[in-house]
Amino acid sequence: MSDCRVSLNTSEQLISYPAFKTTLDRRIARLLEKSALASRLLLVSVSLPPEDIWSGQDEMWRYMLENVRLHI
Repeated sequence: MSDCRVSLNTSEQLISYPAFKTTLDRRIARLLEKSALASRLLLVSVSLPPEDIWSGQDEMWRYMLENVRLHI
């Protein structure tokens, strides 16, 4: 599911933009808050195949995160 449903928009009117902007603003605020409060922060910036990035991708996620450790 896309955050900004382009199928709802026309070249004259971006109907889905206000909801998309609200979502982005909320996510940005949450990221800034977490990064300000965290002593450590891990951002996983990867490009995955267009298939569902959560379902059926366990092996790929395991490979990407296999050396990530949490030290308390």
